[in-house]
Amino acid sequence: MMMNFILNNKFILEILKYWKQTNMLSKILAATSVIYTAQSNMQVLEINDKITEINGTLPVIPSVLPEEIGLDIITKDDELKKRDPDFNKTFLEIVAENGFIFEQHPVTTEDGYILNVFRIRSTETKEGAPVVFFQHGVVDSADCWIMNYPEVAPAFKAVRAGYDVWLGNQRGTKYSMNHKTLSNKSKEYWSFSFTEMGKYDAPAQIELALRMTGNKKVTYVGHSQGTTQMFYALQAEPEYWGQKVNLFVAAAPVTRLDHTTNPLIKLFAQIQGTLRNTLYFFKVYSLLGDAVTSAGVHLVCGTIPSLCQFLEGFAITHDPSLDDEDRF
Repeated sequence: MMMNFILNNKFILEILKYWKQTNMLSKILAATSVIYTAQSNMQVLEINDKITEINGTLPVIPSVLPEEIGLDIITKDDELKKRDPDFNKTFLEIVAENGFIFEQHPVTTEDGYILNVFRIRSTETKEGAPVVFFQHGVVDSADCWIMNYPEVAPAFKAVRAGYDVWLGNQRGTKYSMNHKTLSNKSKEYWSFSFTEMGKYDAPAQIELALRMTGNKKVTYVGHSQGTTQMFYALQAEPEYWGQKVNLFVAAAPVTRLDHTTNPLIKLFAQIQGTLRNTLYFFKVYSLLGDAVTSAGVHLVCGTIPSLCQFLEGFAITHDPSLDDEDRF
């Protein structure tokens, strides 16, 4: 029954075709078998000798050992802790261990989403210090601004430079999952885009920072989606934002994806309607929620670093060697 569903679903067919072309299907299925066996000590169900032809013959999936497909296996959290002392620490713990003061402030948007905004200061932060507001990108949170080593993490550098640092957490992120009336498991809760983030989230969070500090303007630093929502906000209400923001710093700015060279994003763009309908059929409204991405990254990157780096090249960067594997 499941195989019939796969073979009659356009989205899954496209994924299988893409994996066939990149020779990834056999590695992913073999890696899944390795992970499943390591995690449960149960015998993995045999995979059929071949998968039904899809525009050609897909690779046969044999029974393999990890070393036969070049997978380096790491399964212990202890090894990651040795490489990175911040492994599994909370936002508050990382801020506190570096000698800074942490505050968390809830704010409700005009359309009912309850967001948690973070503030970081030091004992040397002066009253009335200039405010810098950091806004994260897609599938991320305020974590991104402190996850690097403390001497280079943007939020910590800004505090040391004398800024009163505020960090936003968009609707639908792990720190901002609540709503006044909607369940975060409902389709209605997840019916938003960067448009609503620019229209509702940005003003609610920045007005909070201005109200709490008494300042008249903030310096806004956005990353990726954090820039997209501000681009929308600026064109929608230029006079309002001219009174609230003295400088807009756009890191990895994006407004459209027409010219992307990323093959995975191109594929999703081509089949977005089918993808959305398939997910809705299974009542999946949050495709890359924090619980999924955190568990997935922990499992894949902690168990098979080489596969993680390969996938990173598709979704995050063209040159994974430039990233710090420990902090990632």
